[in-house]
Amino acid sequence: MLPYFKKSENYEPGPANEYHAKGGELNVTDVAMKYDITDVYLDAAVSVGIPLNEDINGESQDGIGYAQVNMKNGMRWSSADAFLDANVKKRPNLTIVLRAVAQRVLLEGKNAVGIEYQDAKGNTHQAKANREVVLCAGTYNSPPLLELSGIGNPDVLAELGVEVQHELCGVGENLQDHFQVWVQQGVKTKDCLSEDGKFPKVVWGVLKYMFAKKGPLTMPACNVGGFVPNEGAERPIFQIHFTPGAGGMDSDGKMVATPDPGVNSTVCNVRPTSRGSVHARSTDPQVFPKIVHNYLSTERDRDLAVEGFKLQRKIYQSESFNPHATYEILPGDDVQTDEEILEFWRTEGMSVYHPVGSSKMGPAEDPTAVVDNELRVHGIESLRVADASIFPLLPSGNTHAPTVAVAERAADLILGNPTP
Repeated sequence: MLPYFKKSENYEPGPANEYHAKGGELNVTDVAMKYDITDVYLDAAVSVGIPLNEDINGESQDGIGYAQVNMKNGMRWSSADAFLDANVKKRPNLTIVLRAVAQRVLLEGKNAVGIEYQDAKGNTHQAKANREVVLCAGTYNSPPLLELSGIGNPDVLAELGVEVQHELCGVGENLQDHFQVWVQQGVKTKDCLSEDGKFPKVVWGVLKYMFAKKGPLTMPACNVGGFVPNEGAERPIFQIHFTPGAGGMDSDGKMVATPDPGVNSTVCNVRPTSRGSVHARSTDPQVFPKIVHNYLSTERDRDLAVEGFKLQRKIYQSESFNPHATYEILPGDDVQTDEEILEFWRTEGMSVYHPVGSSKMGPAEDPTAVVDNELRVHGIESLRVADASIFPLLPSGNTHAPTVAVAERAADLILGNPTP
Protein backbone atom coordinates (compact mmCIF):
# COMPACT_ATOMS: atom_id res chain seq x y z
CA MET A 1 0.00 0.00 0.00
CA LEU A 2 2.95 2.38 0.39
CA PRO A 3 2.83 3.47 -3.29
CA TYR A 4 -0.82 4.49 -2.78
CA PHE A 5 -0.02 6.56 0.30
CA LYS A 6 2.64 8.37 -1.71
CA LYS A 7 0.61 8.68 -4.92
CA SER A 8 -1.67 11.42 -3.59
CA GLU A 9 0.87 13.22 -1.38
CA ASN A 10 2.52 16.58 -1.89
CA TYR A 11 5.04 16.67 0.95
CA GLU A 12 6.13 20.24 1.70
CA PRO A 13 8.45 19.79 4.73
CA GLY A 14 11.30 18.19 2.79
CA PRO A 15 12.44 16.27 -0.28
CA ALA A 16 10.71 13.14 -1.54
CA ASN A 17 12.01 9.98 0.11
CA GLU A 18 11.06 6.37 0.78
CA TYR A 19 8.01 7.42 2.81
CA HIS A 20 6.98 10.74 1.25
CA ALA A 21 6.30 12.05 -2.23
CA LYS A 22 5.93 15.30 -4.13
CA GLY A 23 3.37 16.33 -6.71
CA GLY A 24 0.19 14.72 -5.41
CA GLU A 25 -3.10 16.45 -4.78
CA LEU A 26 -3.14 16.05 -0.99
CA ASN A 27 -0.96 18.74 0.57
CA VAL A 28 1.05 17.82 3.68
CA THR A 29 2.88 20.51 5.60
CA ASP A 30 4.25 21.38 9.03
CA VAL A 31 2.27 23.29 11.63
CA ALA A 32 3.02 26.96 10.99
CA MET A 33 2.10 28.42 14.40
CA LYS A 34 4.31 27.47 17.35
CA TYR A 35 4.38 28.37 21.03
CA ASP A 36 7.24 28.01 23.53
CA ILE A 37 5.01 25.97 25.86
CA THR A 38 4.84 23.30 23.16
CA ASP A 39 8.61 22.84 23.31
CA VAL A 40 8.32 22.61 27.09
CA TYR A 41 5.81 19.79 26.66
CA LEU A 42 8.08 17.99 24.18
CA ASP A 43 11.02 18.27 26.61
CA ALA A 44 8.81 16.91 29.37
CA ALA A 45 7.75 13.94 27.24
CA VAL A 46 11.39 13.15 26.49
CA SER A 47 12.23 13.41 30.20
CA VAL A 48 9.77 10.60 31.03
CA GLY A 49 11.23 8.31 28.38
CA ILE A 50 9.33 9.15 25.17
CA PRO A 51 11.83 9.63 22.33
CA LEU A 52 11.67 12.66 20.06
CA ASN A 53 10.56 11.77 16.54
CA GLU A 54 10.95 14.36 13.79
CA ASP A 55 8.64 12.43 11.42
CA ILE A 56 5.98 10.24 13.00
CA ASN A 57 4.75 9.53 9.45
CA GLY A 58 8.14 8.17 8.41
CA GLU A 59 10.08 4.99 9.08
CA SER A 60 8.79 4.63 12.65
CA GLN A 61 5.87 6.20 14.48
CA ASP A 62 7.42 5.53 17.90
CA GLY A 63 7.98 8.77 19.80
CA ILE A 64 6.66 12.31 19.88
CA GLY A 65 7.09 15.40 17.74
CA TYR A 66 5.44 18.21 15.84
CA ALA A 67 2.50 17.04 13.77
CA GLN A 68 2.16 17.23 10.03
CA VAL A 69 -1.16 18.52 8.73
CA ASN A 70 -3.31 18.67 5.60
CA MET A 71 -3.14 22.42 5.06
CA LYS A 72 -2.24 24.72 2.19
CA ASN A 73 -1.51 28.44 2.37
CA GLY A 74 -2.63 28.54 6.00
CA MET A 75 -5.98 26.83 5.37
CA ARG A 76 -7.31 23.31 5.93
CA TRP A 77 -6.83 21.19 2.81
CA SER A 78 -9.53 18.55 2.72
CA SER A 79 -9.98 15.67 0.28
CA ALA A 80 -12.60 17.79 -1.49
CA ASP A 81 -10.08 20.62 -1.88
CA ALA A 82 -7.47 18.16 -3.12
CA PHE A 83 -9.43 16.04 -5.57
CA LEU A 84 -12.44 18.13 -6.63
CA ASP A 85 -10.79 21.21 -8.08
CA ALA A 86 -12.34 23.34 -10.81
CA ASN A 87 -10.83 21.28 -13.63
CA VAL A 88 -12.18 18.02 -12.23
CA LYS A 89 -15.64 19.52 -11.80
CA LYS A 90 -15.65 20.45 -15.49
CA ARG A 91 -15.10 16.89 -16.67
CA PRO A 92 -17.91 15.82 -19.03
CA ASN A 93 -18.03 12.33 -17.50
CA LEU A 94 -18.63 13.61 -13.94
CA THR A 95 -21.92 14.77 -12.46
CA ILE A 96 -21.99 16.01 -8.86
CA VAL A 97 -25.37 16.19 -7.16
CA LEU A 98 -25.26 18.25 -3.96
CA ARG A 99 -27.42 17.75 -0.84
CA ALA A 100 -28.66 14.41 -2.16
CA VAL A 101 -29.16 11.27 -0.08
CA ALA A 102 -28.48 7.81 -1.47
CA GLN A 103 -31.54 5.65 -0.86
CA ARG A 104 -30.59 2.17 -2.08
CA VAL A 105 -28.51 0.20 -4.56
CA LEU A 106 -30.52 -0.97 -7.54
CA LEU A 107 -30.18 -4.72 -8.02
CA GLU A 108 -31.11 -7.08 -10.81
CA GLY A 109 -30.79 -10.44 -9.14
CA LYS A 110 -27.29 -10.47 -7.66
CA ASN A 111 -26.02 -7.69 -9.91
CA ALA A 112 -25.76 -4.00 -8.96
CA VAL A 113 -27.01 -1.83 -11.81
CA GLY A 114 -27.25 1.64 -10.24
CA ILE A 115 -28.49 3.64 -7.27
CA GLU A 116 -31.63 5.43 -6.21
CA TYR A 117 -31.31 8.78 -4.46
CA GLN A 118 -33.37 11.67 -3.15
CA ASP A 119 -32.50 15.22 -4.14
CA ALA A 120 -32.65 18.24 -1.85
CA LYS A 121 -36.37 18.62 -2.54
CA GLY A 122 -37.15 15.02 -1.68
CA ASN A 123 -37.65 13.89 -5.27
CA THR A 124 -36.49 10.38 -6.12
CA HIS A 125 -34.07 9.72 -8.99
CA GLN A 126 -32.19 6.74 -10.36
CA ALA A 127 -28.67 6.70 -11.74
CA LYS A 128 -27.79 3.61 -13.79
CA ALA A 129 -24.28 2.15 -13.95
CA ASN A 130 -22.60 0.93 -17.11
CA ARG A 131 -19.94 -1.01 -15.21
CA GLU A 132 -19.94 -0.78 -11.42
CA VAL A 133 -21.45 0.91 -8.38
CA VAL A 134 -18.98 2.11 -5.74
CA LEU A 135 -20.22 3.01 -2.26
CA CYS A 136 -18.17 5.66 -0.45
CA ALA A 137 -20.74 6.71 2.13
CA GLY A 138 -18.42 6.07 5.06
CA THR A 139 -18.35 3.82 8.10
CA TYR A 140 -21.67 5.11 9.44
CA ASN A 141 -23.59 5.16 6.16
CA SER A 142 -22.34 2.48 3.77
CA PRO A 143 -23.70 -0.42 5.89
CA PRO A 144 -27.19 1.13 6.33
CA LEU A 145 -27.24 1.80 2.59
CA LEU A 146 -26.48 -1.87 1.94
CA GLU A 147 -29.27 -2.84 4.36
CA LEU A 148 -31.81 -0.58 2.66
CA SER A 149 -30.82 -2.38 -0.54
CA GLY A 150 -31.66 -5.77 0.98
CA ILE A 151 -28.04 -6.77 1.66
CA GLY A 152 -27.26 -7.71 5.25
CA ASN A 153 -28.31 -9.76 8.24
CA PRO A 154 -31.82 -11.19 7.66
CA ASP A 155 -32.79 -10.43 11.27
CA VAL A 156 -31.87 -6.76 10.89
CA LEU A 157 -33.64 -6.54 7.53
CA ALA A 158 -36.77 -8.17 8.97
CA GLU A 159 -36.97 -5.48 11.67
CA LEU A 160 -36.75 -2.84 8.95
CA GLY A 161 -39.31 -4.54 6.78
CA VAL A 162 -36.80 -4.86 3.92
CA GLU A 163 -36.90 -7.94 1.70
CA VAL A 164 -33.67 -9.94 1.78
CA GLN A 165 -31.86 -9.76 -1.56
CA HIS A 166 -28.61 -11.22 -0.28
CA GLU A 167 -27.66 -12.50 3.18
CA LEU A 168 -24.44 -10.96 4.48
CA CYS A 169 -24.36 -11.02 8.27
CA GLY A 170 -21.24 -8.91 8.69
CA VAL A 171 -22.88 -5.75 7.36
CA GLY A 172 -22.82 -3.11 10.09
CA GLU A 173 -20.81 -5.18 12.56
CA ASN A 174 -17.14 -4.88 13.64
CA LEU A 175 -17.43 -1.11 14.30
CA GLN A 176 -14.26 0.32 15.86
CA ASP A 177 -13.07 3.78 16.84
CA HIS A 178 -10.41 5.60 18.83
CA PHE A 179 -11.75 6.92 22.15
CA GLN A 180 -10.05 9.79 23.97
CA VAL A 181 -10.21 12.06 27.00
CA TRP A 182 -8.87 15.57 27.46
CA VAL A 183 -6.46 16.30 30.30
CA GLN A 184 -6.04 20.05 30.69
CA GLN A 185 -3.28 21.68 32.71
CA GLY A 186 -3.09 25.30 33.81
CA VAL A 187 0.15 27.11 32.90
CA LYS A 188 1.87 30.27 34.08
CA THR A 189 2.53 31.72 30.64
CA LYS A 190 -0.08 33.71 28.78
CA ASP A 191 1.61 32.94 25.48
CA CYS A 192 -0.79 30.16 24.54
CA LEU A 193 -3.64 29.51 22.13
CA SER A 194 -6.47 29.91 24.63
CA GLU A 195 -5.25 33.39 25.60
CA ASP A 196 -4.87 34.35 21.93
CA GLY A 197 -8.56 33.54 21.51
CA LYS A 198 -9.65 36.22 23.98
CA PHE A 199 -10.35 39.89 23.37
CA PRO A 200 -8.44 42.00 22.38
CA LYS A 201 -5.72 39.60 21.16
CA VAL A 202 -8.24 37.71 19.03
CA VAL A 203 -8.76 40.83 16.88
CA TRP A 204 -5.08 40.90 15.99
CA GLY A 205 -5.24 37.17 15.24
CA VAL A 206 -8.16 37.62 12.85
CA LEU A 207 -6.41 40.46 11.00
CA LYS A 208 -3.21 38.44 10.76
CA TYR A 209 -5.12 35.55 9.24
CA MET A 210 -7.16 37.69 6.84
CA PHE A 211 -4.16 39.47 5.34
CA ALA A 212 -1.28 37.02 5.77
CA LYS A 213 -2.86 33.59 6.43
CA LYS A 214 -0.70 33.35 9.55
CA GLY A 215 -1.20 33.45 13.30
CA PRO A 216 -3.37 31.54 15.80
CA LEU A 217 -6.21 30.90 13.34
CA THR A 218 -3.89 28.63 11.31
CA MET A 219 -3.61 26.30 14.30
CA PRO A 220 -5.13 22.83 13.77
CA ALA A 221 -6.72 20.77 16.54
CA CYS A 222 -3.25 19.92 17.85
CA ASN A 223 0.34 20.68 16.95
CA VAL A 224 2.05 17.69 18.57
CA GLY A 225 1.47 14.00 18.02
CA GLY A 226 3.00 11.03 19.75
CA PHE A 227 2.89 7.23 19.85
CA VAL A 228 3.94 5.46 23.02
CA PRO A 229 4.07 1.77 24.03
CA ASN A 230 2.26 0.66 27.16
CA GLU A 231 4.13 -0.81 30.14
CA GLY A 232 6.32 -3.74 29.09
CA ALA A 233 5.46 -3.54 25.37
CA GLU A 234 7.55 -2.51 22.37
CA ARG A 235 4.92 -1.48 19.83
CA PRO A 236 3.12 1.87 20.46
CA ILE A 237 -0.38 1.53 21.89
CA PHE A 238 -1.13 5.11 23.02
CA GLN A 239 -1.60 8.08 20.70
CA ILE A 240 -1.06 11.50 22.25
CA HIS A 241 -2.25 14.86 20.92
CA PHE A 242 -1.12 18.13 22.51
CA THR A 243 -2.55 21.60 21.97
CA PRO A 244 -1.00 24.75 23.50
CA GLY A 245 -4.40 25.95 24.69
CA ALA A 246 -7.28 24.80 26.88
CA GLY A 247 -11.03 25.14 26.63
CA GLY A 248 -14.24 23.34 25.85
CA MET A 249 -17.65 23.69 24.29
CA ASP A 250 -20.48 25.87 25.58
CA SER A 251 -24.17 24.95 25.49
CA ASP A 252 -24.36 26.15 21.86
CA GLY A 253 -21.52 23.88 20.77
CA LYS A 254 -19.03 26.73 20.36
CA MET A 255 -15.44 26.40 21.51
CA VAL A 256 -14.59 28.68 24.43
CA ALA A 257 -11.29 29.16 26.23
CA THR A 258 -10.74 28.40 29.90
CA PRO A 259 -10.72 31.45 32.21
CA ASP A 260 -7.06 30.85 33.09
CA PRO A 261 -4.21 30.04 30.69
CA GLY A 262 -3.89 26.34 30.00
CA VAL A 263 -2.89 23.55 27.64
CA ASN A 264 -4.63 20.38 26.57
CA SER A 265 -3.48 16.85 25.84
CA THR A 266 -5.44 13.79 24.81
CA VAL A 267 -4.69 10.10 24.88
CA CYS A 268 -6.30 7.14 23.16
CA ASN A 269 -5.67 3.42 22.79
CA VAL A 270 -4.88 2.98 19.10
CA ARG A 271 -5.79 -0.73 18.97
CA PRO A 272 -8.95 -1.14 21.05
CA THR A 273 -10.60 -4.55 21.39
CA SER A 274 -14.10 -3.14 21.97
CA ARG A 275 -16.47 -3.66 19.04
CA GLY A 276 -19.77 -2.04 18.15
CA SER A 277 -22.25 -1.88 15.30
CA VAL A 278 -24.12 0.50 13.02
CA HIS A 279 -27.46 -0.37 11.43
CA ALA A 280 -30.30 1.39 9.64
CA ARG A 281 -33.19 2.39 11.92
CA SER A 282 -35.70 3.11 9.19
CA THR A 283 -36.33 2.63 5.49
CA ASP A 284 -36.24 6.43 5.27
CA PRO A 285 -32.62 7.23 4.31
CA GLN A 286 -32.95 10.62 6.02
CA VAL A 287 -33.25 8.91 9.42
CA PHE A 288 -29.89 8.63 11.16
CA PRO A 289 -28.61 5.08 11.72
CA LYS A 290 -28.32 3.43 15.11
CA ILE A 291 -24.67 3.66 16.18
CA VAL A 292 -23.45 1.60 19.15
CA HIS A 293 -19.70 1.81 19.79
CA ASN A 294 -19.44 -0.12 23.07
CA TYR A 295 -16.39 1.91 24.10
CA LEU A 296 -14.42 0.42 27.04
CA SER A 297 -16.45 -2.78 26.92
CA THR A 298 -13.37 -5.00 27.38
CA GLU A 299 -11.14 -5.24 30.44
CA ARG A 300 -8.07 -4.63 28.28
CA ASP A 301 -9.45 -1.34 26.97
CA ARG A 302 -10.36 -0.22 30.48
CA ASP A 303 -6.88 -1.06 31.81
CA LEU A 304 -5.23 0.84 28.96
CA ALA A 305 -7.57 3.81 29.49
CA VAL A 306 -6.35 4.15 33.07
CA GLU A 307 -2.70 3.67 32.09
CA GLY A 308 -2.93 6.20 29.27
CA PHE A 309 -4.55 8.78 31.54
CA LYS A 310 -1.76 8.38 34.10
CA LEU A 311 0.80 8.85 31.31
CA GLN A 312 -0.67 12.29 30.63
CA ARG A 313 -0.31 13.31 34.25
CA LYS A 314 3.20 11.89 34.35
CA ILE A 315 4.27 14.28 31.59
CA TYR A 316 2.63 17.30 33.23
CA GLN A 317 4.12 16.43 36.64
CA SER A 318 7.65 15.89 35.32
CA GLU A 319 10.51 18.09 36.46
CA SER A 320 10.61 19.62 32.98
CA PHE A 321 6.96 20.75 32.87
CA ASN A 322 6.03 21.23 36.53
CA PRO A 323 7.81 24.62 36.94
CA HIS A 324 5.54 26.00 34.20
CA ALA A 325 2.32 24.50 35.64
CA THR A 326 -0.32 25.94 37.95
CA TYR A 327 -3.24 23.58 38.64
CA GLU A 328 -5.01 20.77 36.78
CA ILE A 329 -8.03 22.25 35.03
CA LEU A 330 -9.54 18.97 33.83
CA PRO A 331 -10.42 16.61 35.43
CA GLY A 332 -8.96 18.12 38.61
CA ASP A 333 -7.46 16.79 41.82
CA ASP A 334 -10.63 14.98 42.92
CA VAL A 335 -10.03 12.27 40.26
CA GLN A 336 -7.34 9.97 41.67
CA THR A 337 -8.33 6.31 41.96
CA ASP A 338 -8.52 3.94 39.00
CA GLU A 339 -12.30 3.81 39.32
CA GLU A 340 -12.52 7.62 39.40
CA ILE A 341 -10.34 7.76 36.29
CA LEU A 342 -12.58 5.23 34.53
CA GLU A 343 -15.67 7.22 35.51
CA PHE A 344 -14.02 10.31 34.02
CA TRP A 345 -13.52 8.35 30.79
CA ARG A 346 -17.16 7.24 30.82
CA THR A 347 -18.56 10.72 31.37
CA GLU A 348 -16.09 12.89 29.44
CA GLY A 349 -14.63 10.54 26.81
CA MET A 350 -15.20 11.33 23.16
CA SER A 351 -14.51 10.00 19.69
CA VAL A 352 -11.30 10.88 17.87
CA TYR A 353 -13.48 10.68 14.73
CA HIS A 354 -11.77 7.53 13.42
CA PRO A 355 -14.67 5.08 12.95
CA VAL A 356 -13.87 2.08 10.74
CA GLY A 357 -14.67 -1.57 10.17
CA SER A 358 -18.42 -1.82 9.57
CA SER A 359 -18.03 -3.32 6.05
CA LYS A 360 -15.09 -5.52 6.94
CA MET A 361 -12.69 -6.85 4.34
CA GLY A 362 -12.04 -10.58 4.51
CA PRO A 363 -12.25 -13.88 2.63
CA ALA A 364 -15.60 -15.31 1.57
CA GLU A 365 -15.39 -18.08 4.18
CA ASP A 366 -15.30 -15.45 6.97
CA PRO A 367 -18.96 -15.01 8.00
CA THR A 368 -18.23 -11.49 9.29
CA ALA A 369 -16.60 -10.23 6.05
CA VAL A 370 -18.48 -7.91 3.70
CA VAL A 371 -15.94 -7.23 0.93
CA ASP A 372 -13.01 -9.16 -0.53
CA ASN A 373 -9.46 -7.86 -0.97
CA GLU A 374 -10.51 -6.03 -4.13
CA LEU A 375 -13.32 -4.27 -2.24
CA ARG A 376 -16.05 -6.27 -4.03
CA VAL A 377 -19.13 -7.05 -1.94
CA HIS A 378 -19.30 -10.80 -1.39
CA GLY A 379 -22.03 -12.40 -3.47
CA ILE A 380 -22.98 -9.28 -5.44
CA GLU A 381 -21.60 -8.49 -8.87
CA SER A 382 -20.46 -4.97 -9.86
CA LEU A 383 -20.63 -3.53 -6.33
CA ARG A 384 -17.67 -2.30 -4.29
CA VAL A 385 -17.21 -0.37 -1.06
CA ALA A 386 -14.30 2.08 -0.94
CA ASP A 387 -14.18 3.91 2.37
CA ALA A 388 -12.96 3.43 5.95
CA SER A 389 -15.68 0.88 6.66
CA ILE A 390 -13.66 -1.81 4.84
CA PHE A 391 -10.76 -1.88 7.34
CA PRO A 392 -10.81 -5.21 9.24
CA LEU A 393 -8.88 -3.57 12.07
CA LEU A 394 -8.54 0.05 13.14
CA PRO A 395 -5.23 1.53 11.91
CA SER A 396 -2.93 2.43 14.81
CA GLY A 397 -3.03 6.11 13.90
CA ASN A 398 -5.20 8.63 12.09
CA THR A 399 -7.51 7.31 9.39
CA HIS A 400 -7.60 10.04 6.73
CA ALA A 401 -4.43 9.08 4.84
CA PRO A 402 -5.25 5.32 4.92
CA THR A 403 -8.73 6.04 3.56
CA VAL A 404 -7.32 8.13 0.71
CA ALA A 405 -4.85 5.31 0.00
CA VAL A 406 -7.76 2.86 -0.19
CA ALA A 407 -9.46 5.19 -2.69
CA GLU A 408 -6.31 5.34 -4.81
CA ARG A 409 -6.05 1.54 -4.74
CA ALA A 410 -9.76 1.20 -5.55
CA ALA A 411 -9.32 3.36 -8.65
CA ASP A 412 -6.60 1.05 -9.97
CA LEU A 413 -8.65 -2.06 -9.16
CA ILE A 414 -11.66 -0.66 -11.04
CA LEU A 415 -9.53 0.29 -14.03
CA GLY A 416 -7.59 -2.96 -13.95
CA ASN A 417 -4.27 -1.18 -13.50
CA PRO A 418 -1.30 -3.04 -11.97
CA THR A 419 0.07 -2.00 -8.60
CA PRO A 420 2.75 0.73 -9.04
